[in-house]
Amino acid sequence: MRNLLTSQSVKNIRYEGKIHYISYILPLILSIFGLIMMMANFTFKVYITGSLFLLLFIFQVKKLLILKSIKILVTDNELTIASGLLNKKITDISLRKYEAMQLSQSLIGKLLNYGKLTVTTGHITKSYKIKSPIKLREAIIQQTQILKS
Repeated sequence: MRNLLTSQSVKNIRYEGKIHYISYILPLILSIFGLIMMMANFTFKVYITGSLFLLLFIFQVKKLLILKSIKILVTDNELTIASGLLNKKITDISLRKYEAMQLSQSLIGKLLNYGKLTVTTGHITKSYKIKSPIKLREAIIQQTQILKS
């Protein structure tokens, strides 16, 4: 099976963005809560609520694994965002055609060095809580200026 991220378009990676650990906290807390409540409810023979907490646990673990699999790459011509565990979803946003880029960082985000960078082109909008969003923004702007010259 061929890896989709080793194609010609991503050979010259200029910057690789990382998902910040803050993105993992809520799914982790909810999955632990779901696991504890599921075990407590199954011991009391309350299968319906135990099953609901089992579903909460499964969905949160799935979310954690998907977050872990996300790759954000700035290449020569595009911003590539790949995600997925068994199924891969790759979105390529052309650096020649993106319409807007918005960086938002709260006070806590500034202190912990994370923020949300949203890139929009036509009908594609991608946004994630990432580590060092200013570096990613600068890499996108720098590569866009290289393409325009």
